[in-house]
Amino acid sequence: MDKSRSPPALRAATPAEHARHLDLGASVVSRDGDGFVLADPEGNEFCLSSTEHPLSPEASAPPGT
Repeated sequence: MDKSRSPPALRAATPAEHARHLDLGASVVSRDGDGFVLADPEGNEFCLSSTEHPLSPEASAPPGT
């Protein structure tokens, strides 16, 4: 991955989903609060968060929609 590009971001709803990524071979690169930067077995980094990103469509939608 070109290090000047942002890694893809994923959201996990449960701790079991976080564990599944690790079981499939991902390794933790860094952690910041509820967010993790993980790397797949080939070294490609991606972000995994258990909270909604403030700019995501879900975060800006009115409750109940």
